[in-house]
Amino acid sequence: MTDREYDVYLHEMMQALRARPRIPVLLYAHGGLVTLQGALENNTVMEKAITTEGEYYPIFVNWHASLPTTLGEHLCCVRQGERESWAPLTIPLAFFGGLANSVVEAIPSWGSQVGDGTVPLRRSPQSYDIVYDSLRREFGQPNQIRVSRGDVARLPPVVQRFGGLTVGSPFRAFGSPFVAGFGAPAWENMLRRIHLMFRADDERSTALAMAKQGTVDYRAPSGALGVLMDSLSTLVAEERGSRTITLIGHSMGAIVMNELLQRYPELPVSDIVYMAPASSVRDLETSVIPFMRENTSTRFTSLPCIRARTSANGHSERTSSPAAACSSGWTIT
Repeated sequence: MTDREYDVYLHEMMQALRARPRIPVLLYAHGGLVTLQGALENNTVMEKAITTEGEYYPIFVNWHASLPTTLGEHLCCVRQGERESWAPLTIPLAFFGGLANSVVEAIPSWGSQVGDGTVPLRRSPQSYDIVYDSLRREFGQPNQIRVSRGDVARLPPVVQRFGGLTVGSPFRAFGSPFVAGFGAPAWENMLRRIHLMFRADDERSTALAMAKQGTVDYRAPSGALGVLMDSLSTLVAEERGSRTITLIGHSMGAIVMNELLQRYPELPVSDIVYMAPASSVRDLETSVIPFMRENTSTRFTSLPCIRARTSANGHSERTSSPAAACSSGWTIT
């Protein structure tokens, strides 16, 4: 799709929204390791379910997140976070460098697995206490940040302790070194692609130079998602609060939404829903929590380990966990 075609597409979308001024917008971003074709097929199924109810106007954010394209771009084209014309000349160095890292990581990885002896199938609930303590120290009193846990999966102890060893260890033993050598660069390149959804490489470099010079003039984004959000922000500003937006991010899609919350803090977001988010606690501290402090009616939901709706002003609604295999989780209130 050319820039002109995309502009026409966005114009038609905004016109459709203006014709339905009160219908909420549902913005969904899929996770990593998903092909564009796979994302389109999933979106078709979800769109039918959403539009049948008629309660939301869905907008699906599809982005290049498949492993072959991400890893391939890392090997052939991207160096130090930017595409370089000379990068193909260094493909052998990038490949054998990743292979060398895999070999180096193999011994400590195997040693760690042997030393552990067993591989638990589920995370200890104590790990969520660590998250809670960190958030409480950072943001306030215990009555401002609370922890709720879902239902614990009651598997037989022998299955919990030895199931991962007998089933997962062969794959883990041979796979973990390659994850260190090639998975980490692929992850970094997926993060780079998320940033490119808002601003292009050359545009980010220009913005950095302007920041160093103290220039803060607004520059319209060139990334497809950035252009969409500028149009949507203008629309909701014109409507003066008659429309709300729900953000849903699955896995790495939560990182997309974190970036969006930081760039567009004025959006009338009613709900933020993260499903198995791949973002870190630090990401939450620098994106979701600041946004909810400024927008006290916004509710945050974390799935599948917990089914709760929380608001920054301390009000929350909780129900039981939707998944039987859910071990535990935490919410912000």
